[in-house]
Amino acid sequence: MSSCSMMSSDFDSKATLVVQVRDIETNLEIDGIQVDLLVDGATYSRNDERYSLYADRQGRIQFSGLPKQTFTIEVPETEARARYDTTFYEGSWVASGFNELVINLERKKTIFVGTVLDDEDNRPIEGAQLALSPGDYFAQTNSQGQFQLKASKINKMLKYTVTISKLPGYYSTSIDIPDPKLNSKNDLRSIMLRRTPSWVPPVVNEGEINIEKKRGPGRTRIG
Repeated sequence: MSSCSMMSSDFDSKATLVVQVRDIETNLEIDGIQVDLLVDGATYSRNDERYSLYADRQGRIQFSGLPKQTFTIEVPETEARARYDTTFYEGSWVASGFNELVINLERKKTIFVGTVLDDEDNRPIEGAQLALSPGDYFAQTNSQGQFQLKASKINKMLKYTVTISKLPGYYSTSIDIPDPKLNSKNDLRSIMLRRTPSWVPPVVNEGEINIEKKRGPGRTRIG
C-alpha cells in the first residue's frame, strides 16, 4: 500500500481514534491484527510515521492525531488474518475529539453451490433443504433449483457430506465432498433427485400443491 503525507495545517494533534477489532462470531478481541488509516486510498503518514499499527492483546490500537478530512480505516488481509474478510470503515475527522470504533471481522466462509434437478425432466426443484455434516449448516434451493451453502468452520481432516432429505416425492440423496476447498467456492454442479414410485406432478388446488410423500436412499460421490 502506498502512503501519503500532509501539511501540519491539515492535521489535528489533539484528535484521537481508538479502534478495537473483534471476531463477529465469538465477540472476542483479536490481537496482532493490522489496522491502517487511509487517505485517498493510501496509508496516511506524517513526519515519517505511517498510520499502520497492530492491535494489542485487547485487540486495540490508537491513532493519536488525525487528518482533517475524510479517511478510511482498513483491516487488510494479511497472513495473520487470512481467515477473515477485508474490512473497511469510512470515517471523518472530529476536531480535538476522542473517537472510538469497534470493527467486527467476519470470518471467511467455505461455500458450496449447485443446482438441484429432477433426474427425469431436468426441472429445477425449489424448496429442497440441504444440510452439511459434520457441522450445523443448512441451505434451501430457490425457484431455479440453485443453492448456496456457507460454512464458517471446515476441518481439512474430516470428510463432509451434503444431504437432501425429506423432500416429498423424491428419494433422499447425499453428496460426498472428500476434499473441500477452504474459504473458497466449491461447485457441486447438478444434483439429480430420483422420483419415488408414487411421485405425481405438482397439482395446484386453491393455492396448495399436493404431492405424495415417500423416501428412499441415494448417494453420489464428487471426486
